[in-house]
Amino acid sequence: METAEPVGSHEVCRRFHLRVSPATVRNVMGALEDDELLSHPHTSAGRIPTARGYRYYVDLLMTPQTLSDAELRAMAAFSHRAVEDPMTLLQEAARVLAVLTGQTALVLAPRLRQCTLRRIDLILVAPRRVLGLILTRDGMLQQAYLELDDPVEADELARLSRFLNEQLSGQVLCEIETRLQQALMDATNAFSYLYKQAHELWVLGGFVETAPILFVEGVSHLLIQPEFRQADQHQLLLEALELRQPVAALLEDTMIKGRRRVVIGVEHAWPGLIRCSVVSAPYRIGGRLAGAVGVLGPTRMDYGRVTSIVDQTSDEISRAMGRFLS
Repeated sequence: METAEPVGSHEVCRRFHLRVSPATVRNVMGALEDDELLSHPHTSAGRIPTARGYRYYVDLLMTPQTLSDAELRAMAAFSHRAVEDPMTLLQEAARVLAVLTGQTALVLAPRLRQCTLRRIDLILVAPRRVLGLILTRDGMLQQAYLELDDPVEADELARLSRFLNEQLSGQVLCEIETRLQQALMDATNAFSYLYKQAHELWVLGGFVETAPILFVEGVSHLLIQPEFRQADQHQLLLEALELRQPVAALLEDTMIKGRRRVVIGVEHAWPGLIRCSVVSAPYRIGGRLAGAVGVLGPTRMDYGRVTSIVDQTSDEISRAMGRFLS
């Protein structure tokens, strides 16, 4: 795990001061190879763990490590730092996680479509141009410039803003368009014009995003590992990180399941990740599952230490993000 090189029976005996012969160790390693827990990459080389071997270790043998006071202070520091928005906090969490683990850190931001609306502001920029701002109860902010077919007056825009906030504050964003459509069908003449304007602005702004927001830090940590030194070995890995979707999907699955997960080697659906493992855990905002944090590294990573750091980072993010609810 330290060198990414196969280990032979003589080295095992020497390292652990075993009171058995190298031949005995070799027989044990051969039995583990028959069970597909170890592999024998070269005829004259030692063995290395397989993905199945790492899985056996993680599920049955691994003990999360106790973190040092310095590590705990580093994680507490980012969560207590004064930041103005959740995105800055999440990016800082990814940076600290990459430094502490020496691996690639991943932080999945809350999906805006699952957030609850706090308020809407419509600001007149030009007669036919409006800046729309959406603030959620989680502190997430989205903006969009709306290009209108007809000019609009400032007092009319203010009236529409008040109407939107009265009708939609407290609603989940992904349900708002449907709610506006239904309200438009049911509205009396007094409100139909306002509902029509509101629905058109909502669709025009495209306020509910479809792509997840993923913060990635420490990619260089991964690329200097022996497993990825050759260009053909890290090309698919870089593609997975650049596309974001394969890695974001892993973290979204962790968030949905609501528990820490370890995905190892060939368990990955994306070919570029089969030499990697991902340790991830969800975080919450106000008790609601909102996103996930993870570490991407070689399959030989120090699982006990990484799982402890990921769990602690998840807790710190949950506490810190809760401040934006107030």
